[in-house]
Order: sequence, then structure tokens, then C-alpha cells
Amino acid sequence: MARVKAIELTDDERAALEHGWQHGPSRTFRQRCQMILLKSQWLTSQEVADQVGCCKVVVNTWLKRYQAHRLDGLKTRQGRGRRPILHPQTDLEAVRRAVQKNRQRVRLAKAELQEELGKEFSTLTLKRFLRNGGPFKRVRRRLKHTPQADLYEFNRECLAEFEQLPEQGHIELFYGDESGVSLLPCVPYAW
Repeated sequence: MARVKAIELTDDERAALEHGWQHGPSRTFRQRCQMILLKSQWLTSQEVADQVGCCKVVVNTWLKRYQAHRLDGLKTRQGRGRRPILHPQTDLEAVRRAVQKNRQRVRLAKAELQEELGKEFSTLTLKRFLRNGGPFKRVRRRLKHTPQADLYEFNRECLAEFEQLPEQGHIELFYGDESGVSLLPCVPYAW
């Protein structure tokens, strides 16, 4: 039988870990909080690993990090992950010029940027940069919030009156929102 290395938690530490497990900012942080909570229940590292979905070495590593640094030790440290290819501080002006020159053709803008900056990247990288850190955003096609109920009902009544006018012969009513053909996709961007 394996020796169980458990950890004693105070009420405050347990509450902080449970809050991190339920409401943590990332999935990995929540998983790490869950590991420590399970280890405090006198489970072996293998049992915790089976429940969480990792190996027992990972469980023991995070247990040591928690014992050394407490809750801050469970957070992912700065500098982890892949470095960004396009930087908002240095490449923003070049991206802005290339996209304004080729607004509807991302591939042409990408080719121009690769030549100008001397960096290799995919069209998905450029789109992600434009969406997250660049000057472009999707245009909202609907209201962000639901309209006020009384104003919405008033507008519906006005439209109902307009729909009765053609039946009485006062106006000819045409709906223009469903007519027309466009070769450009209806995914507007703005800056």
C-alpha cells in the first residue's frame, strides 16, 4: 500500500480553494484547486490523478507548489506559453496600413505584411490579432441588451398600423430586408 501524503488545511484555506475550484479564472487553476482539496481528504496521489484526469507526478508537483506558495503557487506563472508573433506595440501600424489597403482580402494583407515585417504567420493568426488586439471589431447586428418592453410594444403597434394601410389602398408596402444579391459576405468589420 502506498504511503498517503496528505495536507492539513485551515478553514480559510479550504474556503479559498473551494472558491478557486468553483469560480477560478481558468480550467487548469480550477483543476489544481480540486487536486489539493482531494489530497486533503487523505486520498492517494493515484486516486486523485484518476479523478482529475492526470498522472500522480502532476498531483505531487502541484501539492509541493501549494505547500511552498499556497494559492498563488497554483496559478500559471508569467512567461508560459508561445510568444505572440504580432505585437500590438510594434506591428499595429503595419497591420493597419495593410488591412486598410486590402479591406476585404485578408490573404493579400497577410502576404503584404509577411513581406514587410519579415515574419511568417497564418491567416488565422492575423484574424486573431485583428479580433483581439487590433483596431478592427465585428459590427454588432443586434442590440446588445433586450429593448424596453413598453417601447418594443409601441413599435410593434406602429408596424401593425403600417401593415393595414396597403389593405385600405393608401400605400404600397414593400419589404426590402429580404431582397437583393451581394457577392460580399455579410460579416461586417469596422474600425
